[in-house]
Amino acid sequence: AETIFRHLRTRLPQDTDILLGLGDSLRGTMQDEEARLVYRDASIVDPASAEIEARVAQAIRPRWRLDLDGSLSILSQRGSDWQEGSARLSYILNDRTVITGGVEVTNRFRIVNTLIDARIDHRWSDSWTSYLRIGGSPDAVYRPIVFGEAGGTLRVIDGNGLFGATLLTLDSGYAKYDATEAMTASPGLQQYLLDGRLWISGKVIGTLADSAVTTRAPDGVAFARDRLSKVGGCSVRVDGMPTDRLTLFVGWADAPDTSDGRVIPTQAVYGGGIYDLNETVSVKLSAAHEQRVKSYDRTSVN
Repeated sequence: AETIFRHLRTRLPQDTDILLGLGDSLRGTMQDEEARLVYRDASIVDPASAEIEARVAQAIRPRWRLDLDGSLSILSQRGSDWQEGSARLSYILNDRTVITGGVEVTNRFRIVNTLIDARIDHRWSDSWTSYLRIGGSPDAVYRPIVFGEAGGTLRVIDGNGLFGATLLTLDSGYAKYDATEAMTASPGLQQYLLDGRLWISGKVIGTLADSAVTTRAPDGVAFARDRLSKVGGCSVRVDGMPTDRLTLFVGWADAPDTSDGRVIPTQAVYGGGIYDLNETVSVKLSAAHEQRVKSYDRTSVN
């Protein structure tokens, strides 16, 4: 589209429809600053046009995004507290595709593991998105040696007003740990309400794990030997926006957890909030409590 509009502009440089088309195609590939210059050329031709002025006023979208997270967890049994931190850097290729790289460092049971991953998100249409994430831990003890995740969303009902959009979701993954291989599949449903200011997410979680080990886990709890475990569960989360800058969330889950190389049925409750300091900076605070079957309880602040 950009090539066509540039060609047309050489023939009809004062045609505002062509200028708007060129500007729109530039914004479609995240060339926002170049698009604004073209919109300004159009406003010189037709300074009274509200449509053109609205285009000129569009914000220059940042192409980079940095997410920094840290957490402290207190365990009820065996072992020291956990400290965890991560940094993720995303780059918007265009209005449909985002690539992300991340590093996570965890200190659990006085053992440090580093996890490195890469992710790509793509919007195939106005209603269909997908993602792929791969990574692993070069010094794996309790984090996965290698893992892969894939999933996406499909909007099946547009909705409006009180009863908004309805989305089908799917998350799946494979992870190879030092002594366990785990596969997960989690279909779900997400429903928006109140003009998109409230949304409810639910998932059914299934895990298939194959454990064949002769050593104990870092916290001293033994793995099961040569066992194929099938574990199921579910989770529910509610997000709401009481103001344009504040988002609050609360959730509950009763599902298997494999974050440190074992499949442990876990009940968890969590909640928190995200506050936008301005258009480009947000802060998040949350807390969670987990009860793990025949293992430790965990309380964390993030």
